Amino acid sequence: FHPVQTHPYAVVVTFSDITQRKQAEHALQLAEAGYRTRLEQRVAERTQELASLLDSSHLLATTLELKPLLQLILDQLKVLVDYHGAALFAWHGAELILLEYRGPLAGEQLRLPAEWWTLNVDMLQRGEVIVIADTHDDTPLARKYRAWAGDLLATTLGTTRTMLAIPLTSKDAVIGLISLTYHEAEHFNEPHINLVRAIANQAAIAIENARLFAAAQGKAVLEERQRLARDLHDSVTQ
Repeated sequence: FHPVQTHPYAVVVTFSDITQRKQAEHALQLAEAGYRTRLEQRVAERTQELASLLDSSHLLATTLELKPLLQLILDQLKVLVDYHGAALFAWHGAELILLEYRGPLAGEQLRLPAEWWTLNVDMLQRGEVIVIADTHDDTPLARKYRAWAGDLLATTLGTTRTMLAIPLTSKDAVIGLISLTYHEAEHFNEPHINLVRAIANQAAIAIENARLFAAAQGKAVLEERQRLARDLHDSVTQ
């Protein structure tokens, strides 16, 4: 304004470049949206996992025959953790016995995993989880695996790139293990391990219950046979 004038004769305008600030705000909005999406996805996945674990717990608790139970355990594992091969083993003394298997091996080949895990008997009997992230890497377990497998790496074991073993523990005793394999390296992560461990805890109890049920059935059959034998003896005597 000129002195004593009420109308302006010029205008002063200033400009500030806020491009970087707006870009940062936009990037922050995108990051927050992505985080919310990932969080919602993880919550949905976790909800599904818990629902599946609840279903598995009910199914395992109500299956008392051993063979169907073993098949059910591996089927339920497949729902929670994708695998290429899965096996259930039981300890018999210092030896592992294969109980049930899902995967590409067949016939005589099915004895091979038991031989491999027997090499790590100390770790397994202590209840430790064994993970080989990549059978081609230079870790001690991977080297031991390749030394054991030998020529089989070019044939039946050639597709195995990652391995996981979770002990089955009942009453503080390791009664067996669950072994999973996959054809891609570093497939099994910490959430997978936690899920398999949860199934393993349920499976160990269910297997022991199935064995007790079978023993009870065997005892009942024996008692019935003895009763029939006594009745037959009495009848013949009369």
